[in-house]
Amino acid sequence: MITTFFRILTVLQIALFPFFLMAQEKGISIHDSTVFVNNITTAEVEIIEPSFETFRKHMVKLYLVRKIDINTLRQIKKKAKNHYIDKLNTKKVVVKVQKSEKKQVPDSIRKARENAFYDYIFQRLESEELNTIEGVYESIDEGNDFEYRIVILKSTNDIGAFESYLLASSDPELPVSLTFFKLRPSAVPNKYLTQYWLKNGYTTSNQLTIYNEGILNAGPKSFIKMYPSPNETRKYREINPMVDWKSCGSGVLLGGDGIIATNHHVIDGANKIRVKIADSGSFMEYEATLIAQDIESDIALLRIIDTTNFVKNIKAIPLKIDISMGQEVMTLGYPIPDKMGENVKFNKGYVSALTGNDNRKNYFQTDLPVWYGNSGGPCFDKNGNLMGLVSEIRFDRGQKLENVCFVTSVSNLVSLIRTTKYNHNITLNNRTEKANMTDLISRSVFIKVN
Repeated sequence: MITTFFRILTVLQIALFPFFLMAQEKGISIHDSTVFVNNITTAEVEIIEPSFETFRKHMVKLYLVRKIDINTLRQIKKKAKNHYIDKLNTKKVVVKVQKSEKKQVPDSIRKARENAFYDYIFQRLESEELNTIEGVYESIDEGNDFEYRIVILKSTNDIGAFESYLLASSDPELPVSLTFFKLRPSAVPNKYLTQYWLKNGYTTSNQLTIYNEGILNAGPKSFIKMYPSPNETRKYREINPMVDWKSCGSGVLLGGDGIIATNHHVIDGANKIRVKIADSGSFMEYEATLIAQDIESDIALLRIIDTTNFVKNIKAIPLKIDISMGQEVMTLGYPIPDKMGENVKFNKGYVSALTGNDNRKNYFQTDLPVWYGNSGGPCFDKNGNLMGLVSEIRFDRGQKLENVCFVTSVSNLVSLIRTTKYNHNITLNNRTEKANMTDLISRSVFIKVN
């Protein structure tokens, strides 16, 4: 089994992990517009003519096509400067460096690679005898823009060293499986010489990292150990929500036969769906299956597979198609559960537009303050009539637009239900009395997808 996983590692290294060239004095050559290191293509060259001919000043841009260490980069810049001073017959050359644009990897391929990487890492966490420093960590830097979850394991190609890999990050530019740093033990207990792979593709060496009682001070970053704890007996899969589900969202229970409405994008590509529903003050978890979906309106219908222990005296939820500008609305959902917990969250707002993004009909806009994880959650009026499902939040220049939430209308839900045998879940007799919050909470659903 271990041999098999080392074979898997070899494949993963080829597919996922870049090879990093260590600094060398020799082997740098420039031919035409390409820089080679040890005959390996390393950078492409663009020459920009001088703005002021008097100074004979040229700009040479190097576009890195692979990762290299900082010492090799310095040697390349020096070599390029001398080479192009002679080639261009100029007095001065300014060399600037930037990374080449990355090709977009299709989501299906990216997810397959990530899943293979997770399987390999979790197998190592659960099958190997771990050193004290090995395990899963989360960043704890105050005021840092991004958060990280990493794993530290023995290096497979450098005996005695440890390597850290990225498991998850709030920084969209960092891919899962990225090598963060390599640790080499020193003669001083719990102190390591560290080589960092920086975000710009360069490396730095011989930085100091200190490990002390589960806290890892790794230069500019600090981490706290999350797994395993001393005398840990549980498997990582049993306690880690990232393994427990690949993604999650919210939904709403339509009636007593276990039909649940959510967004299509919440369950898209799911191999396994589990739902968690409030029941008499506690939460019950069930496995569910997809019974109908409409990609265009972003709606999906699920059904609990085994309803033996399911509370069946829940009435069909009232559906309201008529929507008015400015009317009060509310939602229940499970935003960012790994940070905010798996308990339901309530928010209130108003209808701010009668169409959705790009003026789409059968959508409407609200100012509900929602976030990731709210997707698929119910949008009720003040009397508890279902008006739609929370579907989209919007970003502008990388920043979330506050008070903008698009809702796919309940009319889309009605159309989809009518294509199934569960038409009895449709009741358009609007409730006129104020909603009972306990009843609404019992209809809110936390959806886990794997």
